[in-house]
Amino acid sequence: MIYLYSSSKATRATIIDELTKVDKTSKQSFLKFDKKFLIPTETAEMMVEILPDEVTYPDTTAIWEESLENIVQDKISFTSFLEKQKIFLQDAIAAAKETKITTPKDRVICPACGSVLIRRKSSKGSGYWWGCSNYPNCKAMYPDKNGKPDITPPISCPGCKKGNLRKRKGSKGDFWGCSNYPNCKATYPDKKGKPDLKV
Repeated sequence: MIYLYSSSKATRATIIDELTKVDKTSKQSFLKFDKKFLIPTETAEMMVEILPDEVTYPDTTAIWEESLENIVQDKISFTSFLEKQKIFLQDAIAAAKETKITTPKDRVICPACGSVLIRRKSSKGSGYWWGCSNYPNCKAMYPDKNGKPDITPPISCPGCKKGNLRKRKGSKGDFWGCSNYPNCKATYPDKKGKPDLKV
């Protein structure tokens, strides 16, 4: 999914033109047309893999534009904005160093939607997990097992029969909850790495 956040149609047209332009050296582009649709190329997917989540989310641009408007209105100082950007860049560079870039043959396809799974470092620094590159359209998540996503067949939720059960960490230990939460609040205790459905 490609997001183009801009208030100007002319600006959007310029961005699309740049993203579909084939680089003379690499012979690659970031987007290509498939009939009337814009489709990301393999180069674009690899770029999304490398970039931190905050850079790929459209709301980040909206937040920056709001900050610039606040500077114009003297609500915040330009210096404070630059300091926040400095911290943001430092965090982004640190995250990039921890990102594992996979070659096409090593890529793992998301069982839910067919996009590429990306290995992420936990925000708490306690390990890694795998998420779908098609987020937020696909919110599939998998635990990391020896550098690869642990893709086991999904366990259908007995409560709503719509979502799948996912292992979660609670204050009293591991438990299993429905992916359809908050619509379904069914939970099950963990029993040797699997949900105890007999409870």
